[in-house]
Amino acid sequence: MASRCLVRFVSRVSSSGLRPLSSTSVCRATLQTKHVTDKAASPWTLMAAVCLQRLPVISSDLSPIEQQFKHMLSQMELEKSMLSDHELRLLEDKERMSRKQANDYDSDDEDGRGDQDIVLTQDLEDSWEQKFKSFQPAPRVRGAGFKATFLGNAPCGVYKYKLPKAIRTESSVGTKVFFFKAILSDSSRPAAPTSPFLWVTKGELQRYLKPAYMAKVDRFILQV
Repeated sequence: MASRCLVRFVSRVSSSGLRPLSSTSVCRATLQTKHVTDKAASPWTLMAAVCLQRLPVISSDLSPIEQQFKHMLSQMELEKSMLSDHELRLLEDKERMSRKQANDYDSDDEDGRGDQDIVLTQDLEDSWEQKFKSFQPAPRVRGAGFKATFLGNAPCGVYKYKLPKAIRTESSVGTKVFFFKAILSDSSRPAAPTSPFLWVTKGELQRYLKPAYMAKVDRFILQV
């Protein structure tokens, strides 16, 4: 079934005066704001915001026979696809091991190798696994229950504002907010009535955002 494009808005206002908002197409976009340290020479404070978008549901769940047909097409595509370099190397290693186990094996038949050591693909995979176990990823700061895929590392928009003259200084003129887009890859439960989030259409966003802020956000929230 189809669902219309909605926008979910965060009603909280941060200490900087910015609204972290969420927009989606059943648009749920959440704009979460966090401070980023700027260069000491720059009078602007840099901030980052994430636009988390949930794509609309445009079809019903697949029936059992449709799921089987989808699986069959995926399997056919896999079987007819070209082998990757790693898969080709696995086949080459398997063939080499078969030759070594043959009674008439002659090491001189290994052309082009000379005295070069041969590293099997399995040895490479074992070394990769050991490196992965020792890898320590940096902690991630994100909303609870959200699984999203970022659409690149480049910002999709920027909003700039100056501080009031009463508190503006030479070393602190204002703030630049860079927006990044992400697609929600896992559904979340609807917001509770007491939640600070609000579901609205894209057209209703202007009721909650200032015109200058809305003009920047409107550029990258698509009506789908």
